[in-house]
Amino acid sequence: MKKNRKIPPETWFRVVALCLSLGALIGFAGPSTAVESARQTFDSIYEVVANPAGTRLAVGGTNGLLKIVDATTQADIRIFPVVPGPVYGISWNPNLPVGTGGTRLISGHPLDNAVRIWNATTGQLITRIGLANSFGYVTTAWSPNGDYIAVGQDVSESAQIFIFDAGTYELICNVSIRPLGTLTWRGQANVVLVGANNGLSAIDVSANCSQSLVINRTESVTAMSNAPTGNRIAVGTSTGSVIIADSTSMQALNTFQISTEVISSIGWSPDGATIRVTSQDNRVRVVNASNGSPRASYTFTQIAAISSTAFSPDGTRILFGDGTEIRDESALPTATPTSTPTATPPPH
Repeated sequence: MKKNRKIPPETWFRVVALCLSLGALIGFAGPSTAVESARQTFDSIYEVVANPAGTRLAVGGTNGLLKIVDATTQADIRIFPVVPGPVYGISWNPNLPVGTGGTRLISGHPLDNAVRIWNATTGQLITRIGLANSFGYVTTAWSPNGDYIAVGQDVSESAQIFIFDAGTYELICNVSIRPLGTLTWRGQANVVLVGANNGLSAIDVSANCSQSLVINRTESVTAMSNAPTGNRIAVGTSTGSVIIADSTSMQALNTFQISTEVISSIGWSPDGATIRVTSQDNRVRVVNASNGSPRASYTFTQIAAISSTAFSPDGTRILFGDGTEIRDESALPTATPTSTPTATPPPH
């Protein structure tokens, strides 16, 4: 039986990017003072990413707008120069030294075939790093020790992972992988975890960027997030399941069936007790990280919403992009929770 399915993020990207390319050809998509003045609001929010301290949100949209806003009030703090095309692949540098809350910011600009590194305090551009491919989905991640930057670029069902020195921005290595779903770093190790259509692969920067398969799955890995406490990682898949694994051994600790649709983003509350899950059935869910039981659930008002999410610094609120606005909702248990997701314990 056929059913209506949401269009995957990469398909939406290609449609948006094609429209913006045509716009550039006829002269209305290029960066200018007039364009920057006109684009102080989002046409559609793509990413909402909290800094390490949880006090600031970096927000990227499909119209080239990148902002930093206050995580509590959502008031604008910094608006960056507009770069044509969608903005995603946003990540903050680690909290080094402790308490700074992130002072540099990476943003991906696939239509421009590059990532940019910004001074998050002043808004000044530090550098632009051009990528080898063109016109593809971009995702980024800063290593926990601040030494490396990982950039993934997916183009026409193939992908490249680039590892850069975070001090000199020189390329250390690049690895080919079939289609890219997401990437992050494994705990405190210099190992990049890459979600693809056969599970989860690891690229060890300390071992000449050698590659190995660490979680073998029949479905694609589409989202990942390291827990703020303990050696745990949450992994989302294309079939709507969420795996909680030990980030050192990569052994599954539990599996929850959260949705029947693709998990597009996932993240942990500051205390590591709950996870937030965004899926392509237009839902944002907050669930217990130990047993998958529901705490809160919200539905996008925008039919084609593409969004990531963030917790407030105290973990009591959840913020996510819904069309042109940032929604601020309670992350606390709902009065009438939905049924508990199916939990599958690991084999003994």
